[in-house]
Amino acid sequence: MNKAAIGVSVVAITAITWAGAVHYTGTEVDNYSAQLITSANQAMQGEALLVNTLSDSSFGKRSYLIELQDQSKNVIAQLEHNVIIGPGLSSGEFKVVDSQELYGFLAEIGLKKLPLNLDWKASVWSQTWDANFVVTEHDLSANPNFSEYKTQELRLVMNGDLNGNQITGNLVWPGLTIKSDQGDVNLKALSMSSVSSLVDGVYLNDDFSMKIENLDISGKNFAGEMAGGFSSKNLILASRGKMLDQQISGDLQLSSESFTASDVFNQLELSNTQLMLTFKDFSWQAFKLAQQNVEDIANPDEITKLIVEHGFEARIDKLESNVKATMQGQETQGLVSASGKLDLAGGPATVSDEELIPRIAAVVELKVDQNLVNHFAGPYAQQIPLLIGMGYLVEEAPYLKTKLEFVDGQLIANDAAPIPL
Repeated sequence: MNKAAIGVSVVAITAITWAGAVHYTGTEVDNYSAQLITSANQAMQGEALLVNTLSDSSFGKRSYLIELQDQSKNVIAQLEHNVIIGPGLSSGEFKVVDSQELYGFLAEIGLKKLPLNLDWKASVWSQTWDANFVVTEHDLSANPNFSEYKTQELRLVMNGDLNGNQITGNLVWPGLTIKSDQGDVNLKALSMSSVSSLVDGVYLNDDFSMKIENLDISGKNFAGEMAGGFSSKNLILASRGKMLDQQISGDLQLSSESFTASDVFNQLELSNTQLMLTFKDFSWQAFKLAQQNVEDIANPDEITKLIVEHGFEARIDKLESNVKATMQGQETQGLVSASGKLDLAGGPATVSDEELIPRIAAVVELKVDQNLVNHFAGPYAQQIPLLIGMGYLVEEAPYLKTKLEFVDGQLIANDAAPIPL
């Protein structure tokens, strides 16, 4: 069976956990769980089937049996979803049902038991709910596809209000180690947190952050030798967004202590990297339409139309990195920094290019160490003095700088030299 189908079923069961927490009466749990099961089965496209059956219903208690079936409707795994509905407080948990079919499937991938724990609870008194999704520590080293596969416990905690107005999530994963004939993966200390609010029927991420202490991914060639890969250290990503007057504004920040990508002959290392982006006045309706069609954007032309009609502003407030490059045994290093801005004035979407271009204004400022320019330009480096003489580049040792501005349909370098388009 397609392993992606299993992934969809896990997502569906996680959603049912949330459904139980938010829809805390028996009838609501029944109806919403059925909707999620139907959606999951549509997504799996016949690769597998989830069947949810109400197996027990008594005062204050409901039990469901969720089956995962293959294409021949053979049962692969069964989960019990036990719900307790009390006066003002409800809770539920999932329990794996032991079976030969499950043992057989798990044996194929090198597991002895399903490494999942799911539970939830909801309080009418506080009007809140919370859910816990845990992938327990497990070892797949018995799987012949891996020489080593060990993952530590992954824990996702979600909570929110019963009206669904806000959802928060926190994920902690100490790490993962995979070694195989194709390559190796080593992940250490991944953490994520998010706060999302329901705005006009869709969720907007108010605050998101992620940190990966260390990530190493390498690939091997047919001889089993390392052929390339990439690694990062202390990678941090953070973003914020808000909606006001049918417009979205927000920012994104990315930083990394080091990032390295390499193949057999070349290596690129970025250290002390910082990226800061800001956007404002983006069309809420365009964002909302994209979110509603997140799996398959059904009408990208309509989204583009809304963006062009509304206009927006985007900025690169800061991009800076110390670059060390090795190409064919030759090494060089230096600083790269940049900033920029793009403005699109709102107006009619159904216009010609000649009418749209004057509504676009952009500026980019770039500063690069001359050693890096010469290194990457190769034989074209001899053209650099010519570009300096034409005013397209400015020499400010040890850097080469340029400022490119696009305004009124013209591209201008360093406030003086027009560049033919």
